[in-house]
Amino acid sequence: MKKRLFYLMFVAFATMSVSLITFTSCSSNDNADEVLPAKEEVSNLLIGRWNLVGNYNSEGKEIDQQMPGESISFDVAGRMLKQWFNVKRSSYRWTVYEADGKLYLMVDVESYRIKKLNADEFEFYYSEADGKYSKYKKAK
Repeated sequence: MKKRLFYLMFVAFATMSVSLITFTSCSSNDNADEVLPAKEEVSNLLIGRWNLVGNYNSEGKEIDQQMPGESISFDVAGRMLKQWFNVKRSSYRWTVYEADGKLYLMVDVESYRIKKLNADEFEFYYSEADGKYSKYKKAK
């Protein structure tokens, strides 16, 4: 009787172990922190003024001093203005496109992959290979 009880306990433990290993999986989304709207919504969300929060590395740690007062503005005519304390520093043309299931912001001839975009936050990789990105908040 004791042998049988130990045998059943061993089988139950082995079955549990195999099912835990089998049904445990990694997330299929390697970029879980990337939150993107549908491509059709991106242009509407970008319109307006965005204030720079800072630049970050792939671990999310701030890596450069933010430039206080720096902002970017997007308009419906496809112009982007870079400003510093409301003084225009530069003007560019912008558009949004999709490639390989990822969204990109094209500014003149440079492309930046969009990391996050919603009504209040905008993040894009300025050095995608290094995972470095800029974070902006929508001006109120």
